[in-house]
Amino acid sequence: MKMAVSGFLSEDFRAELKALIKEALTEQLDAPTNHKEPDSDGLVDVKRAAEYLDMTTSWLYKHANELPFSRKVGGSRKFDKRAMKIWLERRRP
Repeated sequence: MKMAVSGFLSEDFRAELKALIKEALTEQLDAPTNHKEPDSDGLVDVKRAAEYLDMTTSWLYKHANELPFSRKVGGSRKFDKRAMKIWLERRRP
């Protein structure tokens, strides 16, 4: 594939394209990942759950056994993103 592309594009253009791709990837990787909304279904740690729910980690640990989205996984506590979203929606007036 490299040989075919090399014949069509000048060295300068390829170098510029490579620099642009590198810059775009660097921006994406350096972008803050502090999202309020869960990005997909799955389990998150207590810190991410606390950020999403706007609660403290200590409150989550204290009430973990009462929360429908809290799971014990091995020796750590995890929180189900989909279940947190449903729980929040049901608590809204």
